[in-house]
Amino acid sequence: MDAFNNYKVNVNLRSSAERDPDFGSILVYYAHGNHSYIQDGSTKAMVSVNKFHEQLSQSTIVSNNDKDGKGSVIVLHSCETGGGSESFAEQLSAIRQNSVIVAPSGKVFDDHSVAGKGSWNVFLNGTQITSVNGDNDSYMKLLKQLDHDMEGFVKKYAK
Repeated sequence: MDAFNNYKVNVNLRSSAERDPDFGSILVYYAHGNHSYIQDGSTKAMVSVNKFHEQLSQSTIVSNNDKDGKGSVIVLHSCETGGGSESFAEQLSAIRQNSVIVAPSGKVFDDHSVAGKGSWNVFLNGTQITSVNGDNDSYMKLLKQLDHDMEGFVKKYAK
């Protein structure tokens, strides 16, 4: 897993990132966030979707996939970035065509659970294509599916 992240700002984010398994083809970004912004770990400033999109070029996985013309799987381990209409994740998926963006609908904890009856939402090309329960087992199963066969996953859920 290319842990392009900004977890330096929070010990809970750091501990989550350090214990997560390596899903070699997936970029997981650990940072604070909300419906509209995500935190830049260097400056601790909240950045827009466009600024974050520019920063993604620093990731080995994303830059290699961009060169090859393939989409990436990008997981935002950032509270509320996948919740509501025109969420941060939805907007990012519209910019990053053919990339799968996974993000929580609500507050996410270091064990990958989403508060309340929250979910992990999956976006492609500006549209939510599916979601899974906001628990650790569902999260891990989703990431294993995407790591193993992103193209098959997209064919199954994209309309």
